[in-house]
Amino acid sequence: MADDRTEAAILLRIDPWIFREEGLSLLEKMLLNYVFSWSIQNKCCFSSDEWLGYKFNFRPDEIFTTLNLLQMKGYIRINRGFQGGARSLSFTFSDVQDVCEGSNGPEDIFQID
Repeated sequence: MADDRTEAAILLRIDPWIFREEGLSLLEKMLLNYVFSWSIQNKCCFSSDEWLGYKFNFRPDEIFTTLNLLQMKGYIRINRGFQGGARSLSFTFSDVQDVCEGSNGPEDIFQID
C-alpha cells in the first residue's frame, strides 16, 4: 500500500493554550490553531479566504474579517503580496523569526475542486 501522507497542517485538535485564550471566538481559535500548526512545523502557511472558508464552512468575508482581527490582536502576521488571492500567514512568536520571511509565495494555489 502506497504512503500517501503529505506535509500539511495539523488539525487534530485546538491546542490547549489557544482553546483557553479568553476573548477569542471559536472561529478565531480555529484559524489561529490552523496558522499555529504550520508555524510550529517551521513552515509558512499559504491560503486564501476562499479556501479557508471552504475548509471551515464559513464565508470568505468572515474569514477575511477574522484573520484581520487576529492580526490586530497581535497573534498572526499577514502578507498579502501574492497573486490569486492567497497570502502567507504566520504565527507571531516574540523570540522566533517569521517563518514566512523571504518566502516568494506558494508553488501552486490551493484549489477548491
